[in-house]
Amino acid sequence: MLPVLRPLVVRGMLLYERLRSGATYFPLTEAFFQDPYPAYARLRAKDPVHWSPLARRWVVSRYAEVDAVLLMHPAVADVATVGVPQGRSGLFSQNTGPHAAQLQVYLTTPDRRQRNDRDIVAAIRPRLGGQFPGTTYQVQFGGIVSRVLNFGAQQAIEVEQLGYELGEARTVAQDVVKAMQETAGITDVFVSREENYPQFDIVVDREKAATAGVSQRDIAQAALVSLNSNISVNPSVFTDPRTGNQYNAVVQLDEEFRARAEDLGRIFVIGDGGRP
Repeated sequence: MLPVLRPLVVRGMLLYERLRSGATYFPLTEAFFQDPYPAYARLRAKDPVHWSPLARRWVVSRYAEVDAVLLMHPAVADVATVGVPQGRSGLFSQNTGPHAAQLQVYLTTPDRRQRNDRDIVAAIRPRLGGQFPGTTYQVQFGGIVSRVLNFGAQQAIEVEQLGYELGEARTVAQDVVKAMQETAGITDVFVSREENYPQFDIVVDREKAATAGVSQRDIAQAALVSLNSNISVNPSVFTDPRTGNQYNAVVQLDEEFRARAEDLGRIFVIGDGGRP
């Protein structure tokens, strides 16, 4: 769509939304960002259960309607993370890469539903089977309480395997999985180690690096910042002088410069003299 037509389309959709319901919901405007409360007040007064065509979602703004929606649905789902989160929170994520995700489902209080958490999990498992070819999944419930009771383990039963021979470790893991799957009462048998995740190992020639005046840390940080941004190692914070709001200033190579294996050889490393 032409850039000139985009504002006209947005205005037309907002006008239709206001004529249909008496209110609008468009959180991407500067006015909404500065003070969203008048917009929420109009929604509560005119259309407390509001459909936003621009946001393509329902907006429930009044307590009575929110309570009624929660009573209708025994669980409210929220995607916690897709891939590894940016920043220091990525250190605590169970996701190992952009191919992994966690889906957290928050249940209503027991007096508002007819099934307990175990019954709900038992109903979810057969529905997931075969729905997503090429993926593996596991269903967990209990949260932090179960982890405390299991001494920090994610599941009630965990088998830890130690060793240096990855080929032999794969065979042993498969034998353990088969034995556990054949044991009555055990579900969601899962091997945490992933063997097919693509990765590159960067081996630094320390002598050449020292001659160029760069250290292994300089090279590692340059690769990390170029490919995964500076948010995890050296975050820059910009403070808006008008509003006082703080924003992370993220520096990262554009997608076209970090899409191929040979792009690793084009990363600039700054030496002690400040020259690449």
